[in-house]
Amino acid sequence: MKLELSMVVQGCRLGVLTGLGRAGQHSLEVPGCLLYTRCGTVPHLTQDTLHTLNNLPSVTQLTLNTLAEHQEVLEEFKEGVRKFAGWH
Repeated sequence: MKLELSMVVQGCRLGVLTGLGRAGQHSLEVPGCLLYTRCGTVPHLTQDTLHTLNNLPSVTQLTLNTLAEHQEVLEEFKEGVRKFAGWH
């Protein structure tokens, strides 16, 4: 992972975080925004509503403590968090 800065103004950084993903093929512009989730789902939004929204953040926050709360359910489901949460 590498941060490539294009501009710094009064301590604020503008740039790109590169080398993300398993093979380093993804990047993220900074400053940026994360899509907050609780156990992989966005609170107060159904999957149908979420799919109608434009310009969603390209990165999703998935905290391990919320996954740990549902460990037994996820183990029983046996198809992974991605399918459990309905991600496409």
